[in-house]
Amino acid sequence: MPEYARTAEVAEAAGVSRQTLRAWVKRGLLPEPTLLAKGRGVWSRWPLEAVEIARFIRAQRDKDYTLDEIAEQVRERWAAVF
Repeated sequence: MPEYARTAEVAEAAGVSRQTLRAWVKRGLLPEPTLLAKGRGVWSRWPLEAVEIARFIRAQRDKDYTLDEIAEQVRERWAAVF
């Protein structure tokens, strides 16, 4: 089993784009991925919890919570990841 998630997995879990993931990272909703230079590209490795957090964020957005409210909930629930 992998020790990390790929960007596509995290994005798919929430049904959002890569750009949205980057915006969520900037707002403190998701942990920063680890960047790995490999060949001709750079790969993002996300903690496995990022998939669960992304699903949670999406579910809370669907309930009309603001991103600020969700950020507070995420920090309380997944403090160890950040």
